[in-house]
Formats: sequence, C-alpha cells, structure tokens
Amino acid sequence: MKALLRTTTYTTLGFAGVLVLLSFAAIGVPAGVGALVGSALALGNWFLLRVSLTKLVEARVEQRAGITLLLCLKLGLTGVVAFIAIRRLHVDPLGFMIGFGALVLGILTASILFSAEAASAEPATQPSGEEI
Repeated sequence: MKALLRTTTYTTLGFAGVLVLLSFAAIGVPAGVGALVGSALALGNWFLLRVSLTKLVEARVEQRAGITLLLCLKLGLTGVVAFIAIRRLHVDPLGFMIGFGALVLGILTASILFSAEAASAEPATQPSGEEI
C-alpha cells in the first residue's frame, strides 16, 4: 500500500505542476493563480487523506469509527476552504477547478500505473492439461 500512496503523491505533484503552468500559459494570470490555489488545496487534501488512510488501515476496529469521522470532517473542511477561496478571496473558479483536478488525475494515473505493475509482477499461470 505504501508504494501506491507514494506513486499517487508523485503523480499528483506532477499533474499539479503541469496544470498550473498550462493555466498560466494558456488561460492567463487569474486562471493560473486559481490553478495554483486549487492545486495547493488538492495537495493538502491528498496529504491529509494519505495520513488518514494509513491510520485507518493500521487501526483496530474500535478506532476506525473515529478516523472515519475525521475523514468526513476533512471533506467538509475542503468544501469550506474551496468556498472561501472562490467567494471571499475571488480566486478564479475555472483555474481553481483545473488545479484541484490534479488530485483526481493523480489518483487515477497512480491506480493505473500501480495495477499495471502488479499485473506484470504476477507469474503467468500455465494450463495444467487437466480439464475440470
């Protein structure tokens, strides 16, 4: 699991950098700043999620309810921070969504990469010659 979390961290960081640069270059400074804020929130969200998931997997059954509650609170806090950034701080919403998309792209890409590595590591099964 640690390999998957590490891969997800690297892919999310990579997508965040690329999306911020593309936003600045293709859309403009307001969208670039929005992408920077969105990707910063996405990375913060990922690091908190990574710590929470690690603790959840290692926790005893009695502790899992509390950790799950913290995950729900983290989700709500992410929504509140996004609301404040867009409505109160006037961060460009399109840029913010582009930047926050780094988390989604990072998780999807890491999952694909990790499953491809796991599939190539499995030995191929040979038919035994016996029909069932």
